[in-house]
Amino acid sequence: MQQPQMVIQLIVDPINSGWILGKIARKIAEGFEAKGYSVQILGQPIGNSDVVFWMYYGDLGILDSNLSNYKTKIKSALVTHVDDANKLRQVKKIADANIDLIFMSKEHANSISTLLEFRERPFNILAGSDLVDQRRKMRVGLFTKTFPDSRKNEEWLILLAKEVDIQSCELVIVGTGWNKIYSRLRELGINVEVYDGIELDYPKYSDFTAIYNTLDLYVYLGFDEGSMGALDAFLLKCEMLISRQGFHLEFNLSEDSYFSDYNEFRNKFLIRMEQYRIQEDEFSKWSWARTIESLEDHWILHLENPNLLEAKKLCELNFPDKIWNFYKRRREYKKLLKQSLIRFFKLRLKNWVIRQIQKKQP
Repeated sequence: MQQPQMVIQLIVDPINSGWILGKIARKIAEGFEAKGYSVQILGQPIGNSDVVFWMYYGDLGILDSNLSNYKTKIKSALVTHVDDANKLRQVKKIADANIDLIFMSKEHANSISTLLEFRERPFNILAGSDLVDQRRKMRVGLFTKTFPDSRKNEEWLILLAKEVDIQSCELVIVGTGWNKIYSRLRELGINVEVYDGIELDYPKYSDFTAIYNTLDLYVYLGFDEGSMGALDAFLLKCEMLISRQGFHLEFNLSEDSYFSDYNEFRNKFLIRMEQYRIQEDEFSKWSWARTIESLEDHWILHLENPNLLEAKKLCELNFPDKIWNFYKRRREYKKLLKQSLIRFFKLRLKNWVIRQIQKKQP
């Protein structure tokens, strides 16, 4: 089925244009424009469009906008937060006006839906974050130099890269003598960042902290009593995967952080890679791309099913009763809080009086 070429108007009150709602509107506009849609950010609806999306459900013009002279297929409003009776009434009015409600979380949509007894829970999106687009490969750090006898077990990295796919990782090496190792790792397709005084300047010790703070995992492969680099990583609260020996055991880390041989190292390293992948997948739902995709699917569904909103109309309710039930609980809470404060100050006053009497006694 050919994708409808929507014409979208995003309505942002000038008061909100410089705040977060203005940014959300700009990111939505950029996302839809990249998909080839026509998008405008306006102070009020103008002319024909497929979608008019008010970026704040409390916009003073949302119920006054005269769209009868224009052809608008979908009218949506972003519900940011509902925390008083007037805002709850506004949501009710908007829903009664057949305006599509779009919440910013499933929980809020559920709670307001329950209060107003909607037939179905309203739609919700998750706002994106620019930080999601800055995601990177898993950074694994090794802070040590190597020796001719290979006591640091640096060859394990080449063996690991041959046995399993670790191209989703980026190795950060601080130390000398690694040139043969990192050259081979690069041949195997692994990104390696090397601070050895040749590729990149060897950092001052005072600069180490900044590098540690970029790591997702610190690794030490040697079995030579322990590593001062591991001590630094421990004190800087880095995630660690280190040899089970020497003073490393004094860190009292979980067993997930120790290994005794190559096979145990490999298996636990793969577990850390999988944990990182799962975390990255979880982060991805907060991308602007996901926000745009959710809105796009939602509006296309409504364009293809123009009577969908009418089918989701509210049940008939005595709305004042709903308001009363909602705020009755808040009044009861305030009453209990007031009673607790009164008891507290009475007790303080009583203790003060007792102390004053005791001071006057000989």
